[in-house]
Amino acid sequence: MRPSDIAGIAVTGGALYGAAGDRIARLGDGGFEPISSIPGGRFTSIAPHGDGLLVADAGNNRLWLVSPVGVVTPFAGCVQPRRLDARARSADGPVAAAMLDAPYAVVSREDGVVTFLEPRDGGFVLRAVADGEVTT
Repeated sequence: MRPSDIAGIAVTGGALYGAAGDRIARLGDGGFEPISSIPGGRFTSIAPHGDGLLVADAGNNRLWLVSPVGVVTPFAGCVQPRRLDARARSADGPVAAAMLDAPYAVVSREDGVVTFLEPRDGGFVLRAVADGEVTT
């Protein structure tokens, strides 16, 4: 990954991370070293309490947590049937069952609440993840 490729950066645990396309990398002695890849992931933020990075994956309707060593685990969202009615593509609930619709612009606040945007009816809606629940 070249520095000119980087679309987003985050600093956590004393390390600098970059995101370019579907690749997540950590800055090391030899430049940015790839640690993981998330197809569809485009927008990053520091995870709550500095536990890694959050990646908004609009293509797969999920938020992912990337650990400092590159382990990727689901943070919020679930696998959805492809042909859902537009009104049913987004639903609140427990993080593992909540349905997300093309999340992006993810931000983690100091209090541990994660917020992100979703497109809706020609505009946007702000959603939040707190205490194990996704809410609108």
